[in-house]
Amino acid sequence: MIIDFHMHVGEDLAGERANLDDIKQQMQKNGIDKACVFPFNCPDPVAESIDLLKLDDSFIPFLRFDPNMITRQQLHMALKHPFKGVKLHARSQNFHPDDPAFTWIFEELREHKLPILIHTKDSIMEPMSDPRKVLTIARQFPDITFVLAHCAGGERWVWQEIASLPNVYVETSIFSLPLVFEYAYKRYGFDRFIYGSDYPYSYPEIELKKIELARIPSELKEKILYKNALKVLKMETVIEEEV
Repeated sequence: MIIDFHMHVGEDLAGERANLDDIKQQMQKNGIDKACVFPFNCPDPVAESIDLLKLDDSFIPFLRFDPNMITRQQLHMALKHPFKGVKLHARSQNFHPDDPAFTWIFEELREHKLPILIHTKDSIMEPMSDPRKVLTIARQFPDITFVLAHCAGGERWVWQEIASLPNVYVETSIFSLPLVFEYAYKRYGFDRFIYGSDYPYSYPEIELKKIELARIPSELKEKILYKNALKVLKMETVIEEEV
């Protein structure tokens, strides 16, 4: 089984786009059973997120919103819909996750027990996407599961701290390499990777090949490809019933 934890649908303000047919084709081509989907950076991400709830059960809808634009009441109402997770993007929405002005957002999300997939990148290129900012919040909210997109932004020096926080997982797209999986596992025993492609910014066959080539135990590859995702999404029982 394969679950892709990171796929965009719709159209980005910058012009990038991916429709459902594109995504289904990528899933079929690469043997992907289910995909977590959410809007690009767009004018009304909440409305577009709600539209995704109409899709068949091969898609797992996440809520995306702009922390600068949403009110607590609006977020509360949006979270009444059956989303399985939340996507946040500090650069696109121009906010610092560890800014106390946004603490209320994590308080609200904690009440709904939803995992948060959050964009991370090199701290020099994108200071607001520095994975250390997310780790600060993860320590503050140990009962929220945080998934660091793009392999923690490729910041190798954060692995020891990531490994020490059981509520932090790492999504594998873009900045991962087989060596990264090997290093984190052998040096720190880290096994909380979750496969994601970040389609259409990367492609499933590229991101899956990295996992295939990694010299790590087959049991860990199974965790990366679907078992960790099922755990984070609280879907283990649902999948067992489907099978």
